[in-house]
Amino acid sequence: MYVHGVQVRKVSKVKQNMYGKKYSKSFVLSLTKELDEEVKLWRNRDISATKYPYIIVDVVYIKVRENNRVVSKACHIAIGINERLCKILCIETS
Repeated sequence: MYVHGVQVRKVSKVKQNMYGKKYSKSFVLSLTKELDEEVKLWRNRDISATKYPYIIVDVVYIKVRENNRVVSKACHIAIGINERLCKILCIETS
């Protein structure tokens, strides 16, 4: 949620509704910093070891906060499919 421009206090409220617990702004910020690093590692992972005979690419439009405005952004999703699994290969916004 934070990645897509949702305010920290709104993330806190969603977490409170989901888990029945209240989280501080600093705690939510620390979680998002950890998440940023995990997302960076996931985006830069090597996917060449697995062969995908089928790849599905789709786009969904999402609302994000950018420069104090809410704008519509394209979210491109690539899914690789082989005989054993279906895996998200990439997610990019533009």
